[in-house]
This record gives sequence, C-alpha cells and structure tokens, in this order.
Amino acid sequence: MKINCGTDGLENLDDFSYIFKRDVYRRGALYYEFRPKCEVCGSSFFMRISYPTSVCSCKCSNRLESVRIKISSSLKGIKRSNEEKIAISKRMSKGGVVKNNLPLFDTYAKQLVQVESVRRNSNNLLEVKCTLCNKWFVPKRTAVEARAQFIKGNVVSESKLYCSEACKYNCSVFNKHKYIAGKNPRKSRNTSYYSESQLRTWSKEVLKRANYKCEYCGEKAKHAHHIKPKKLEPFYALDPDNGIACCVHCHYKFGHSGDCATINIASKAC
Repeated sequence: MKINCGTDGLENLDDFSYIFKRDVYRRGALYYEFRPKCEVCGSSFFMRISYPTSVCSCKCSNRLESVRIKISSSLKGIKRSNEEKIAISKRMSKGGVVKNNLPLFDTYAKQLVQVESVRRNSNNLLEVKCTLCNKWFVPKRTAVEARAQFIKGNVVSESKLYCSEACKYNCSVFNKHKYIAGKNPRKSRNTSYYSESQLRTWSKEVLKRANYKCEYCGEKAKHAHHIKPKKLEPFYALDPDNGIACCVHCHYKFGHSGDCATINIASKAC
C-alpha cells in the first residue's frame, strides 16, 4: 500500500509500529516491509509480507507488461475460422427456430403426442390443433414447453394451446379452476368446521369450568386440551365436555406424547 503524506510533505507512519528485531512494520495483525520505489510509479510503499510484490497498488499492477499479457491471453479464448463460426451459429440457432420462438417437430412431438394431435409441416416444424376451433397451427416454442411440463406432471397449469387470442378468451375452460376458492377438498384448511375465535371461546369456557386448575396435577392451568382430537372428531371440537384444563407440562405429557402424538393421531384416537 502507498504511504500517505501529511501536510508537511513527510510520510505519515502513525498507524504503524516498527519492530526492530524483525525489521518490519506492524499495523493490527498484519506485518509490512518498507519498499522505497514502486516498479511502475516510483513512489514508496509498504509491502505486506504475506503478499510479496513490486508494485504499490492494483492500478499499478494492471500496468505491468507481464500482467497485461496474462490478462490478454486469458480473454482471447479459442481462435476459430469464419467457416467454423458460421457452422456453430447454424448449429446453435437450429436454423433460426430458437430466435423466432418456433418448435421443431423432432424435438417436441414425442412430448405432446400423448394428449395432443400433432403433425409435421413442410418446414419440419410442429403443428397442433387449437383447443377451441381444432384448426392446425404452429404454436410458440415457449407455449409448447409449458404444455409439455404439464403433461409430465411438473406444473399445475394446463397451458392449453390456442391458435389466437380470440380462441383463448372464448374458451370456456381458459383461466378456470377445478374448485372455487376455499372449496378444494385436498386442502384441509378449507374444510374447517370452526374458526379460531370459536376455539378461543371454547378454551376460556373449559378453563373457567375447572377454575383455572390443571385437572391432572392441580397446578395453574393455561391450556385446554381436546379429549377427542378435533382433527378426527370435528363435530365435538366446540363441545366443552370434550375439553380438559391442564398445565403446560401435563398438556404435552398426557395430550401430545406416546399414542397421542401428532404423528399418530391420524391412525388412532386418544
């Protein structure tokens, strides 16, 4: 690093301490050696002992001829002739279909043939039938990939193929869901027979009935536990007779351990 100079033009070494035995300077946990001249700019600098160098900074390092040659050689890469460049361009672009967002028949036909009618056109592109009007057309490559992902089971959206925006928005199933919001039977949170506020009211009633004492050990009760699990018997979830007041320790010991553990509740009632 370069040595800063004060207003008097003298080198400022207040941050460094000199160690006579080793003839080095120390700042914090790092050790430096004094170098009177940078190879590039000629100014004096401190060289970190763990990183020996002949320049004072990265800026000067980039001006070294050896470094510039090394950087230049790393950026050159592989030299190719014009014929090789043209061949690579054709191979990578697949005749322009990637650039124009067009699907090749050989690439996507096998992925769609299970559920879609497909055929090859004169340009070796994939043609499919429109979902609404059954007209043959060439879809976008991105649309075909999205449809293929649904067929493979990787996504939920069907991504049906339409020949035009008019067919898409006139289709009766476009942008529709199998179940309306809150009525999907696969999601247990949508089939709840009680609300959180109702459960809080039930809990207060159970604790009040037991005079806020644990019915197992007699300590102060803070929790209300369902005797019949509400996931297995939702009809009794708000019945005060199905509740028992308990402390934190007894709630876990008698209510959520052993056969009554959450992992076992689905197979055996407690």
